[in-house]
Amino acid sequence: MRYVFKIHFLLTLPIVLACLAPARPIKADDSVNYKDLSSKENEIYDFFAFGVDSSGNSIVASKDGGFVTFRGKLIMVMPWHVFNWPSQNLWIVSLVNVSQHDFYIIYLYLDGSFDGTPKDGFWIFEYAIGTIQWVGPLVGTQRLNRTVVKTPSTTMPKIEIQPYPKVWNSLRVSSPSFSLDAQRGFLNWGSMNLTVYPILNLFNVTDRDDTWHELWILLKDPVGKNYYFAIIYMFTDDKDHVKMGYMLRLDDYMVFVPPANIINAHWSYVAEFRQGTTANASGEIATKFDAELFLFLEILAILFIIIAALVIATYFYSRLE
Repeated sequence: MRYVFKIHFLLTLPIVLACLAPARPIKADDSVNYKDLSSKENEIYDFFAFGVDSSGNSIVASKDGGFVTFRGKLIMVMPWHVFNWPSQNLWIVSLVNVSQHDFYIIYLYLDGSFDGTPKDGFWIFEYAIGTIQWVGPLVGTQRLNRTVVKTPSTTMPKIEIQPYPKVWNSLRVSSPSFSLDAQRGFLNWGSMNLTVYPILNLFNVTDRDDTWHELWILLKDPVGKNYYFAIIYMFTDDKDHVKMGYMLRLDDYMVFVPPANIINAHWSYVAEFRQGTTANASGEIATKFDAELFLFLEILAILFIIIAALVIATYFYSRLE
């Protein structure tokens, strides 16, 4: 297995050397309809990471940006936050990719080296299909120091994301300022009344003695037309408060620290008849979509064959006449 890692490492190295320049976090096919807008220069810790897994998935990233290759797709990324998870002895780098109609959120784990251990990897969430995948273990190199640096400013695409819930949400919230049911809710945040869409449920996230749930959400400002990504933390020993994590404005990568980090809001786990649906629900939707797509393509192929046969028959019939 380690030889396989080395082969992928060597095959990816030329790409790495060609991509050390600051990356633009959009894809070529999304280079239309630009706003007069550039991304914010966020302060993060200086880091560098290059790793490849046994399937050829990889990541190359630094404070200047980088890219992820995932299932044959090249995804340009930009870091926006770095934080420490002491109990797991990990530094976690938050990265993002925003295109015109989609976005990716990536959490990269750094523990001092990419030597193929189970924690060497990253989570990647794609909004379009609502799924989160683990990529790893990775083999390569990494470093992180406490030097505070700024990310570069990059041109942003005009976002035209269609906001939809990506999960049948089982983590409900109820309060005058924050309410969320299975599919939609609202959050009064500063002077804004944001519409909330649940996009991922993560249950029983354990950090030694503390257990909590995570609710990933997409927020839209109906007035300002901006989009936000955030994570809500729900601790099992406190059902009357939720903790608001950092919010990322997807339009320009502005990072916000919520004015009220702890929100007075009752939360509950409501399984209903969809118990156990987390990212699996989105996966089932994606599988169903794939099946319907293949069926549609099969029908098109059959129609094409029939039409081609009719054209050929007509041609030969006309020649006989």
